[in-house]
Amino acid sequence: MPIKLIDNSPSPRILSLLDKIEFVNTEDGKFFKLSDSTGSEIRVEYIPSFVSGWDVDRYDILLFENPYLTAENDIFQVYESTLGDSRLGWIFPVTSLDSNENDY
Repeated sequence: MPIKLIDNSPSPRILSLLDKIEFVNTEDGKFFKLSDSTGSEIRVEYIPSFVSGWDVDRYDILLFENPYLTAENDIFQVYESTLGDSRLGWIFPVTSLDSNENDY
């Protein structure tokens, strides 16, 4: 959905219709750029808040997507057979984090 820049003078009119959006990552910073075909643009700075509670050198988070496994109870344990069938972790849908339907 485009963003309209409107002149709110006594006779309002649309100045620009910003219908293109892109994410720009430069040495000066990261921002979203909204623009139109004439070159008018608005930049919105992207300031992510990153809070990490795990050691990134010891653990990985992998995100998988499967359109056929969409139930909240599609939770699977991951085992490694060469390590004596030790459980390494879990595979679960993100929606199960907010669910009361399972007891894992």
